[in-house]
Amino acid sequence: MHAQAHASLDAAAVEARAIIPPGTDDAPIRFVASDSGVGLAYRPYRLHIGLRLVLGRTDENGFTAQLAGVDRAALTAWDVD
Repeated sequence: MHAQAHASLDAAAVEARAIIPPGTDDAPIRFVASDSGVGLAYRPYRLHIGLRLVLGRTDENGFTAQLAGVDRAALTAWDVD
């Protein structure tokens, strides 16, 4: 989205991208490997939403916790380990 992020898979650096659904309903963000599109499972993440920092861990398919549409729209940076 607005920021570059990195992720690591099995000690190898992997470029990650975020799939951010539009709209106002609650929905998760999905982090996937840029080259393969595979979800980054069980990875710690940090989301910078306005002045807030949201910490979490992706699920088995690379999804974050549910986020309100207003929070997804205010996302300024993210990082996945």
